[in-house]
Amino acid sequence: MGTLLLLASGACGYFLYQNQQLYHHSLEQADEAIAKKDYRNAAIHVERALFIKKSSKEALAYKEQLEPAMTLSDESNLDLTFISLQSKKILQIPQGSAELKAQARAWQDEVARLTEEKKELQNNLMELQTALKQNNVVKAESELEILNKADEQATHLSEICEQRNTLALEFEILITKQKEQLQKEVNKAKELLTVGNYQEATAIITPIIAKEAKAFADIQLEAKKLFGIIQQSEKIEQAM
Repeated sequence: MGTLLLLASGACGYFLYQNQQLYHHSLEQADEAIAKKDYRNAAIHVERALFIKKSSKEALAYKEQLEPAMTLSDESNLDLTFISLQSKKILQIPQGSAELKAQARAWQDEVARLTEEKKELQNNLMELQTALKQNNVVKAESELEILNKADEQATHLSEICEQRNTLALEFEILITKQKEQLQKEVNKAKELLTVGNYQEATAIITPIIAKEAKAFADIQLEAKKLFGIIQQSEKIEQAM
């Protein structure tokens, strides 16, 4: 009888040992999957661990962490507020996966970076709006160049890009109007040149050449050529 009890006790102990090994192995596999950001597979291993030890606080913590993590498996379709909220849920859970908590902190750092990027571009939008109202082409051009670097595919910049595109159209309208006016002035300078009025022609084209906006480069080139002709004509007259 004693021998049977001893054998039964040994068998039970071995069974418990095996279960303990399977439990730890399941959590190890969950950690490996988490490291690869394969949260669904990690959840399967955690469920296996809970099947072995239903009341395990550690395994339950893994399960609680993985629920918000799985919602972040496709970050491209999520907004920054949601990512921040889900990351916070992971970090607030005691125990669980240290690797997943590290990933959550990385998400929060990325959210902070993207939020700052969005804030800076919003400031650029305001500066562009002000420049357009003031007809300040140089300033508007500079702000628009910065805004054009914003990725339209980035979810957190979708609103920024939409406003940018609207203001870019306003900028093009402003440029078109000013270029039309500058072209009239260049044409007037050409007329003055034909009658030998070099001084007035020079007075018209000099401010055009001095403009800093890249958008006027083609008209400036025309004005520079005209200025070269004026200089040559003046030299010829002086020589005569």
